[in-house]
Amino acid sequence: MNRAITVSFFWIIALLSAGSNAFSGSTATLVYQNEHKVEAARIPAGDMYRYGTTLKALDPNFKTLGVRQYTGIEIKTLLNMADPGVLVRLSGDGITIVGKDQYVGYIPFSMLMDSKIMLVWEADSKPIPAVNGGPLKMMYPDDVRADPNSYTWYVDTIFAGTLEDPRLDLMNSNTRIPLSFKTLQAMSQPVPKIYVSKPPGYRPPSRSIQDSYSAVPLSRIVEKVSCHTCTRIEFTPWVGSGVSIDLELALDRLLILVSISGRAVHPMDGGPFSVIFPVELHNELSAQTPESGALFFLKQITLR
Repeated sequence: MNRAITVSFFWIIALLSAGSNAFSGSTATLVYQNEHKVEAARIPAGDMYRYGTTLKALDPNFKTLGVRQYTGIEIKTLLNMADPGVLVRLSGDGITIVGKDQYVGYIPFSMLMDSKIMLVWEADSKPIPAVNGGPLKMMYPDDVRADPNSYTWYVDTIFAGTLEDPRLDLMNSNTRIPLSFKTLQAMSQPVPKIYVSKPPGYRPPSRSIQDSYSAVPLSRIVEKVSCHTCTRIEFTPWVGSGVSIDLELALDRLLILVSISGRAVHPMDGGPFSVIFPVELHNELSAQTPESGALFFLKQITLR
């Protein structure tokens, strides 16, 4: 991952606290579409360790460390551990690897099947420290000549393909309302491309410069659940940190991105849903807005 190591306070703490047992407490989450339902399978470190294998390779982001022997698990094996049918359904698409910092790396199906692409936790029999992308990071065989930006660090979640029928959960203290993609798409309206952000990372070039974007005003979603005493709204993503914001400030300003050119938002673009903070129109949102200008991989909205 060819990016400057300018870390936030969170990552400074992570670097200082990363110990030899960092991997032992790690998990990888696989999110995938199973028939008409989105499933999430958490794979603990112990299960990954049982299928461990090695790869000798050079990480282009740390060339001075030279060729090292990495220990980890093949991504194909990891997918099969969660659901043997994932690879069959994945044909023609690919997987999106997401780090704890919401950095994405996209791997097309053909590359995944033809190469020994791995999620690794050791280098030369030693745990990978956070300063080198650990405890879990992506590694590719040298002959793949993968782009340095595709070496995702701090791996947390893997999305298999596009979630064609995702669900957004709307909650208050005693009610959960699942909103389907079709329901949200019917409520959506066009939004200018200038308001739409995508997570940092490595992905194929945009499929079309003519992409259109549709979003639902947050107020239309929140009206589906009653909460007269609520004052805060929380947005919880599949991966990464959530955001809590004043409900009154958010209601008539925020948008939920639902689709790109009529299809569910691909995870490599921050899907299945993301929260748009249109600071261009509402400067008062600036202090509440994530640095990227959006909250990606949205899973749940909760009123407090």
